[in-house]
Amino acid sequence: MSYKFIEVIAKAIDRDTSSMKLQDEFRNYDEWDSLTFLSIIAALDEHYGIVIDTSVFRELITLEDIYLHCEQYRV
Repeated sequence: MSYKFIEVIAKAIDRDTSSMKLQDEFRNYDEWDSLTFLSIIAALDEHYGIVIDTSVFRELITLEDIYLHCEQYRV
């Protein structure tokens, strides 16, 4: 699932998957801004049915953090 997860995030932020890995600190991406944040939240809801609260999202640092958080709530 991690490759599919990266594909979902890459599409949401309009970034090539070849330049992404789970250990990336996503806020360091050149594309990162408040719209990118909303795009990621919307993509996770659309693809996984998971909504991450803003206060929780602030604590997530890497793509792996987001991935693991989603895995906790995946059915």
